[in-house]
Amino acid sequence: NCQREIEEQIGREILDRCKSNRVVVGGGFNFPDIDWDSLRAGDLDGAEFVRCIQEGFLMQYGDSPSREGAVLDLVLGNEPGQVVEVSVGEHFGSSDHNSVSFRVPFDRDQCNPQVKVLNWGRANYHNIR
Repeated sequence: NCQREIEEQIGREILDRCKSNRVVVGGGFNFPDIDWDSLRAGDLDGAEFVRCIQEGFLMQYGDSPSREGAVLDLVLGNEPGQVVEVSVGEHFGSSDHNSVSFRVPFDRDQCNPQVKVLNWGRANYHNIR
C-alpha cells in the first residue's frame, strides 16, 4: 500500500539522520493507537513506528493530546533535554489539530565557531606584491 511505503521511507530517513546527528523531528504523525507511556501500539503501523523511534533512540517530548484526546502531533529528539517547554495550544488555522510549540535550547558558542576575519583595509599591499 502506498501509505505504508511512505511511512517506511519516512522512518528510514529519520533513522539515517539519527545515526550521526542531533535530531529534532516534529509533525502530525497520526498514530492514535500508540500509548506513549508504555510505547505499545494497537496496530501494525503504530508498532513499526515505535520500533523506528526506539531504534533511533528518539524520545517523545510532548504528552498532551493535540486532537480529540490523542497525542498525534509529536516532538521527537535523540538527546535528553534538547527539547523543552512543549505545549499544546489552540487549533492552527483551519486544521483540526491543535498547535504544538516547543523550544530547542542551544549553546550559541557551539553554533557560531570562532572565525578569523581579516581586515583587508589594514593590509600592507606594498609588501603583498
